[in-house]
Amino acid sequence: MLKNKANKNQDQSKMENQTDPLNESFEDVSTSFPLLEDNNYDLLCKESEIVKSAAGDPMLKLQLTTTAVARSRTGEDMVPGAATVFHTCSLVPTGKATIDMVRRNVGAVIQAAGLTQAEMGPPPWTSQLETLKNGQWHAAFKGRVLRCKVGYEKEGVSSKGRSFPAKNVIDQFIKK
Repeated sequence: MLKNKANKNQDQSKMENQTDPLNESFEDVSTSFPLLEDNNYDLLCKESEIVKSAAGDPMLKLQLTTTAVARSRTGEDMVPGAATVFHTCSLVPTGKATIDMVRRNVGAVIQAAGLTQAEMGPPPWTSQLETLKNGQWHAAFKGRVLRCKVGYEKEGVSSKGRSFPAKNVIDQFIKK
């Protein structure tokens, strides 16, 4: 009983010594996200989903995080999971992207995840479009570790005039 009371008092003391983060100055706060240096990484797929592009076409969207200590672009060590890389790939031919390009892009992700055809089911590019949009085949990526060559894209302004921050990008998926 005395032990629990002592722990409770210590917790209360810690809380009293902490300052309210909203009462601090935000002038020197870095709002940038940690960026990985260009290298090959094993990345854990935390989320996978089918999303729509601005044109309404289905795309595979992956949220990937580091699985080991990694070096940032500023030379600091980052703990596993500290860096997140997002990747999307089109699931249907659009504009300059042919069906062969779609196959290569989706195939590279499947191979990097080490997934088999049995785990994936019928190839998504041969499915009905509605099945592709609403199907759950993409869930096979969640929890998988993918070997990826990660690069860096500087901040800038898109062709539509929208500014975007610097970010990490997947330059290549590496087959397992």
